[in-house]
Amino acid sequence: MLNWRQNRPTGLTKRLKIELLADDKRKGLNQSLKSLDDQIAVLKKEARLAGNLPDKLAIQKKLRDIDKKRDAAWKEYDNEAKQIEKQKDDLLDSVEERLKQTVEEKTIFTINWSVV
Repeated sequence: MLNWRQNRPTGLTKRLKIELLADDKRKGLNQSLKSLDDQIAVLKKEARLAGNLPDKLAIQKKLRDIDKKRDAAWKEYDNEAKQIEKQKDDLLDSVEERLKQTVEEKTIFTINWSVV
């Protein structure tokens, strides 16, 4: 016999929390990626407009460094996405295990009584 505590959707609320956390992380990482993309666009424009070779080389070095940061941010984004998916899968697995549980009743002792 199942009681109300076993039927409440704790797995769903945990999943919702995980999804909200994932959205926050994605938004933060997307924002940092957008910032890096904007910096790259500005540096590319500066490189095109630079008048002499030493200035162009200095800008290209900055561009390369920011591009490396962007690649690292993409890797972090991908790793976070994989970690979040793993958390979701683990949660679903634990909910599935809970659903497989069975409840059995066992009589431990019996009390007989009567009203006089």
